[in-house]
Amino acid sequence: MFNKNGFLIILFLLVNYTFSQWKYEYSSDKNEKIFVLDSKEKSAFVIEKSKQGSVKFFIELDEEEECKINQIIFKFDGLKNTVKFSTKQIKNRLEILYDRVDGLENLERFSLFIKKRNFIYATFLDTCEFNQTKNYSLKGSSNAIDKINLIQYLNRTIKVLKAKNEKLAFILNNLPRLYDNKLLEKKLNDINLLDVQDVSWINYQNDKYNIKIRLKLNGTGYKELFGKLRLYKPTANIKSRY
Repeated sequence: MFNKNGFLIILFLLVNYTFSQWKYEYSSDKNEKIFVLDSKEKSAFVIEKSKQGSVKFFIELDEEEECKINQIIFKFDGLKNTVKFSTKQIKNRLEILYDRVDGLENLERFSLFIKKRNFIYATFLDTCEFNQTKNYSLKGSSNAIDKINLIQYLNRTIKVLKAKNEKLAFILNNLPRLYDNKLLEKKLNDINLLDVQDVSWINYQNDKYNIKIRLKLNGTGYKELFGKLRLYKPTANIKSRY
């Protein structure tokens, strides 16, 4: 008869691995997680893959920060370039928002260096400007990353972001020149850019300096962006196609 204690030991080995300082966990809900503690063991750098295949990066702090952390800057050992991502903070967890159109270049750098360097340094940019830095070892990360097929997932994400960048360029090319393109990008945050099929606009309340935009979305009709967008130069009150 198979020894019960022996079975439990084997099961534990199946769902928990250690790659140098990096650890791998497979939870009962079929999510996979790799993580490493910082040098002072006050936080963990975590990469989590859901059973559906999506990936999240986050920092787990030992306690909730009083000052909201809006961004994280990553720096790798031996490299001058840094990588900056916006964050979403929920209590003591900082989710790294890497899959945004304006973060494509940073994601490409991150994907390139995460397996090739020995250390990663994370500086938390908070509203109180304390901006503390923590460092995490990447020794053993290659095996942990391969275990959850992280690089393949990031490569697919990069391809999607490049396609979204092309669609953003399509939108901008069909509009008069805007005073602030970043404002348009913020208004597009809740829209899947790959669904945009057509772009049209009209002056906002007959103001030659402002327009509002309407997008035709694949399968869902039209969506008008909330609020006005300011033009770099005034334009005549030209009615668009809608």
